[in-house]
Amino acid sequence: MKQVTGSCKFCGQTIVMNVPESYTEEDIIAEATKKCLCEEAQAENHISDMIACTESQIKELFKDKGMEQFK
Repeated sequence: MKQVTGSCKFCGQTIVMNVPESYTEEDIIAEATKKCLCEEAQAENHISDMIACTESQIKELFKDKGMEQFK
């Protein structure tokens, strides 16, 4: 892990955080944006959570139907 300063891609607020050594600048910005409390970042996080939940539900719903074709 390494300590870095990342900034939200929407509002530019900075945050000091620990991230894996392999993180790129793009990864650091994405992580900072996830942690930001600005309205735009929160909206993006909400949408991402909804997408992940929906994908999980679809996979569960069709797990016995041969979902390999949709990967």
